[in-house]
Amino acid sequence: MKLLIDVGNSRLKWAWASGSELGDQISLAHGGEVGSRWLESVAGAGERPERILIANVAGAAMAEALRARSRSLFGVEPEFASVTAKAAGVTCAYRDPANLGIDRWLAVIGAWSRAQRAACVIDSGTATTVDAVDGGGVHLGGLILPGLDLMEDALLKRTSDIARAAGAAARAEARLFADNTASAVRNGAAFATAALAERAATELERRDGRAPAIYLTGGNATRIAPCFVRAHEIVPDLVLHGLVAWGR
Repeated sequence: MKLLIDVGNSRLKWAWASGSELGDQISLAHGGEVGSRWLESVAGAGERPERILIANVAGAAMAEALRARSRSLFGVEPEFASVTAKAAGVTCAYRDPANLGIDRWLAVIGAWSRAQRAACVIDSGTATTVDAVDGGGVHLGGLILPGLDLMEDALLKRTSDIARAAGAAARAEARLFADNTASAVRNGAAFATAALAERAATELERRDGRAPAIYLTGGNATRIAPCFVRAHEIVPDLVLHGLVAWGR
């Protein structure tokens, strides 16, 4: 049994895995520390991991806290995933792999292990990343753009007329042409993100000769999904799938 942990900028996600079978992903806000709710949940599951695999983008202090907790709770030394030139059948695009975020790398590995063909990965959270892997398992690189909330905040904080007209932004429907300013702002961010992702998928299809798989993950995946024209799949635990493949 393996315990898989994905530590993002604001949330800590984990799941148990037996072989390549992944259990349900559980997620909590971490606030920069390993909280008691997480400890109670993990310890209360009654499982004893043989290995603990961790993807961490929350810094050295979080890594050290998880290392200490893993030792004290289970007597297991955790393994922290890192980006290398090759892993799990995928070749990294970056000349210096250390400059690629581990969350992006594992999401690409997760997509490749799932599709076994060309794929685009769109991870929509605080920032949005778009990555492509071709039919031979070669990561082609990707794009980084502001997340939906950052896009909206830029308009609401740096313009007066739009902010005043938007008022309290309610959840907008995914309609291309909005009939109020609040919806226009929210839909603009979501459709812009989806359009860029589909442009990337078109380029990947041109290179590979076959329509790629498209995987959406991250906290805003459900917001951008209705804006897509191409077929796609939401995989909330894509990084954890990549962590399983990385740790084989």
